[in-house]
Amino acid sequence: MGKKRVIALGFFDGIHIGHAALLRRTCARAAEIGAIPSALSFDTHPDTLVHGAPVPLINSAPGRADLIRRLFGIESVIFIHFDQTVMHMPWQDFAQTLIQEMDAAWLVVGHDFRFGWKGEGAAGRLADYCAAHGLGCDIIPAVTLDGRVVSSTYIRELIQNGEIERANAFLGHPHTLVDTVHYGYRLGTKMGTPTINMRFPDGVLVPKYGVYATKAFLEDGSEYMAVTNIGVRPTVSGGDRVSVESFILDFAGNLYDRQVRIEFYRFLRPEQRFADMDALKAQILRDAEETRAFFTRARLAEESKKREAGRLAGYDYSRDGGYYITLCPKDRRHPLSEIVEADETRRPAVHLTRRGAAVDAAIRAIPLHYDGVYVDKYVIMPNHVHLLLRIDHACEQTAFAPTVPQLIRQIERLAAEHAGEPIEQEAVSECVIRDENDYLTRWRQIDENPAKWHEDAFYTE
Repeated sequence: MGKKRVIALGFFDGIHIGHAALLRRTCARAAEIGAIPSALSFDTHPDTLVHGAPVPLINSAPGRADLIRRLFGIESVIFIHFDQTVMHMPWQDFAQTLIQEMDAAWLVVGHDFRFGWKGEGAAGRLADYCAAHGLGCDIIPAVTLDGRVVSSTYIRELIQNGEIERANAFLGHPHTLVDTVHYGYRLGTKMGTPTINMRFPDGVLVPKYGVYATKAFLEDGSEYMAVTNIGVRPTVSGGDRVSVESFILDFAGNLYDRQVRIEFYRFLRPEQRFADMDALKAQILRDAEETRAFFTRARLAEESKKREAGRLAGYDYSRDGGYYITLCPKDRRHPLSEIVEADETRRPAVHLTRRGAAVDAAIRAIPLHYDGVYVDKYVIMPNHVHLLLRIDHACEQTAFAPTVPQLIRQIERLAAEHAGEPIEQEAVSECVIRDENDYLTRWRQIDENPAKWHEDAFYTE
């Protein structure tokens, strides 16, 4: 007899936050009793056979296995082929198989888990069976988010509608595609925007056609930002074959026949037909800039959570420089940003114009040009830019610590390079931050700016 197992039972499509609770409990129980943390699933969805209609899945079987192992540390992932024999098996026989053939010592299931012929094996019955046969059994209650029970069915709807950020919230991780890079027509290479070509496996749900901000993870462990198009390529192809093409930013190399993992983070725009290849290339480059801006905002938001948790406690504002700065570009005819309604909550969001994207890129580049300068938070309004930054003057020992005027001139220069036109400041206001409370107050002021502008926009031209 081999080493005992703690086995999580379920189909685990998507590996969402409900599954996560179950898989974490499995690992914890396995550690307690010295068993192998395992997961048992089916290769095809039972409803495909039971109802005679295929169920479009969030992940393929290998994709599910990868997520279960990589995210939760489950050592053994076992797949059973769901066929007529398994479908007609009495639930007691299935449970006995887990004991005799898989050395189960403990089972972990969700509150709504059902198995066996006609689904007669419910979670409660399984718990009673385990107690009678000397096994442990945990039943994990429903997990909810935003007042909704987390389910694979709902997440599939979100992915089909392009609501990838909400889908990721329910998944607890980015939606993922893992595939080997295929040979294509190299049109992207000819345009100067080389792409890798991938496909969704048969039976796996294809997200809404369009362009996504993504990350690409390569076999060597490196990761890159990417722009991924899902669809039928209407500008260059008249067919209906669905392709997945990713333009990997800041990468040069040959990935043919290599495995790549693409993680989806944000839906940027629907797929569209362009008048010519030049127009397509220009849009791809705009998509790339929007992708960079998105991941910068995501990074800053993550840093804000750490900062609010006191990670910056002890920063000496009397010695080092903390500044809240407002910049006002001279040219007011062309705004830097505009307000859009972000979602059904009607919470406003900032959408950058071309000039705004240039300023955004310039601000992001500041820490790259100056050691010891940290741009902690900023928001780009139509005619104003609000920044919260710190200058660590201790860096004078190893590098030059710039003054605020020098930083502003650098932002002007970098913005002009990105925009191809001068973007100079007409007015600059500078507030020195004295302590941690002042810092957090300024932080919240930036958070409130888009909402305040949204309210005032109804009364100003």
